[in-house]
Amino acid sequence: MFNLIIVMQGRFNLQEEWQKAVIFKQLGNVWRAGKSRLVSQVRVAKTAAERIALKPSNIPSLQLWNTWVKSKTTKSFTVSYLQLSKFHP
Repeated sequence: MFNLIIVMQGRFNLQEEWQKAVIFKQLGNVWRAGKSRLVSQVRVAKTAAERIALKPSNIPSLQLWNTWVKSKTTKSFTVSYLQLSKFHP
């Protein structure tokens, strides 16, 4: 976390705490939106090959990717995903 703050200060003019809070909130929103799009793409993929093709380059191993994919395609996740999608069409 500390390294991220140093990188952010080098890239942006962050003099006050509220500026840091705004940047981190925006980063969180962008990260969640990207993850949400990836989950949607994984759920639409019909084959394991299609899901493997979606693996981001920063995921170090196929085993780790497959574990994450499995967690996003379980029946319990599907139920909660569908319930949330009612609120966010």
